[in-house]
Amino acid sequence: MLPKSRITNIKSGTEEWIEKRTAKFTSSQIYKLCAEKGFGDTGMSYIRTRVFEDISGTSTDRDILNESIAHGIVNEPIALRHFGAIMGLDFIVTQMVVDDENPRFSSTPDGLIMASRLDGESYEVITVETKCYQAENHIACTECTTPQEIKLIDRKAYFQVLDQMLVCHALKGYLEYFHPDLPKDKGGARIIEFNPMQRVGNEFPLIKDKQFLALRKQQALVEFEKIKYKLSIP
Repeated sequence: MLPKSRITNIKSGTEEWIEKRTAKFTSSQIYKLCAEKGFGDTGMSYIRTRVFEDISGTSTDRDILNESIAHGIVNEPIALRHFGAIMGLDFIVTQMVVDDENPRFSSTPDGLIMASRLDGESYEVITVETKCYQAENHIACTECTTPQEIKLIDRKAYFQVLDQMLVCHALKGYLEYFHPDLPKDKGGARIIEFNPMQRVGNEFPLIKDKQFLALRKQQALVEFEKIKYKLSIP
């Protein structure tokens, strides 16, 4: 269940959103902690930038607008509308920051489906992430049909969806790849369901990877505090 108090009214891409993310580990970058063996240089650099932001109060994540980013900004709302139409949904909470129980983490799913309201304060939710890549990356991803294939092709998006599910306590998640220049039935869109109860052989790989991710996040917090402590030594 996701308490409605943790769903903010802060929209993605705003100045308030940038400030909200400062010094936090976010779903869009969480893959940096998920190398197969330890954090590596990428993971440690990510942790150190969170420490820098925490001490300075200044964000290091202001994206420089380029063609790929602009392509996503224009087309992701279209992708969400397409997803809603395909799934028969009348309402999706779009691009709102969700606070984690731990203030060092947050997430901004492109969409939240309110599956059910269990009491006056909490919801069962399903997360939605849309990706609008340029041609080559789009085709490579839309060839995939399972989360396990996505893990090999687009590891960043794979762990982004898993982290959104963790932060939101989601029943499951969806990842949609969308390109407006292709017919929907010929590679224009691919929707992949992330259901933790999906079995592959005798295993449940999404459950295993969610546990792996949760462990890495806890380890990152330990490293974060160790670095801050070292910096405080005269």
